[in-house]
Formats: sequence, structure tokens, C-alpha cells
Amino acid sequence: MATAPDWSALILEHESWLRRVLHARLGQEEEVDETLQNLALSLMRRPPQLEDPSKAAACLYRAAVRQALMFRRSAGRRRRLIADFAQTRPAESLTVSDPLTWLMCQERRGQVRLALRALPPREREVMMLKHGENMSYDEIARTLGTTVAAVESRLYRARQRLRRQLAACQADPLEAR
Repeated sequence: MATAPDWSALILEHESWLRRVLHARLGQEEEVDETLQNLALSLMRRPPQLEDPSKAAACLYRAAVRQALMFRRSAGRRRRLIADFAQTRPAESLTVSDPLTWLMCQERRGQVRLALRALPPREREVMMLKHGENMSYDEIARTLGTTVAAVESRLYRARQRLRRQLAACQADPLEAR
């Protein structure tokens, strides 16, 4: 039986061409870094069994392509979720008769959208699931594959950041843009 290869050493050894492959599929350096990290984690968690150690590079290539595809799918879902959330409108029954009030409401919505976009992706995601999709903490935890405590923690941090950003917008509205 062949000994298991040292995947972290193999990733370091083949990092330059792995980066090129991932960059061709993803396009941005930050995305490449994140995907390489996810690749390393997946190989550490569930190392593939190789019959022939000389095929480790091919195995790395397949795993990197799979990670890039998963990253792109996840990014696409996140973009669609953000776009859907940004497009939601208040119920028509909440009409405002005063044009100045309506204008101020529109401006406030724009500030909230900007503040949401500035949140880290994981916090933005949980905020949109909670407030945009009206999911319970249990549903969010099941959807994201995490615990209810983690969801509560992310929501708390997201709300704190949102409050700080919106307070900064009100303190100096021109600086916030």
C-alpha cells in the first residue's frame, strides 16, 4: 500500500501553476487566494487516496478545478441574493403623500443598501437570509450548514456594523458616499 502524500507540501511545490490555472478560471487574485485556501482545507480534511504517487499533480489539478467551480457557483448565488435583496421594495400600502418624506425614505434605503454591500460576505449573507428571505435562525443555520449560535453571532456583528455605518452616514452624508 502506498503512503499518503503530503498535500500541503505538494500544494506549495505546484503553487505557481495552480495559481495560473485558478486565475484563468476566476480572474481575480483575491478569489485565487481564497480558492487555494479552500483547496488546501479540503485536501487536509479528506485527502484522496492515490495508487500512483506520480499522479498527485493531476489529482491537484482536478481538485483545484472543482474548487474553482464551487467558488464561482457560490459567488453567483451570493450576487443573485444581493441583487434580489437590493431590488425589494416596500409594500405599496406604505405610500407617502409628502414628496420630501418620500425622497428622504429613498435616500435612507440607498444608504442601507450601500452599508449592506460594505458588510463582509458572510455577515451580508446572513442578514439577507434573515431580513430579506424572512428565515428563522434554525432555517438559516440549516441553509448555511452551521449552528444557530454562529448565526446569532454573525447577525449580531452584522447589525453592529450596519448601525455604525448608518450612523456615520447621518453624521456626514457627503463623506459616506
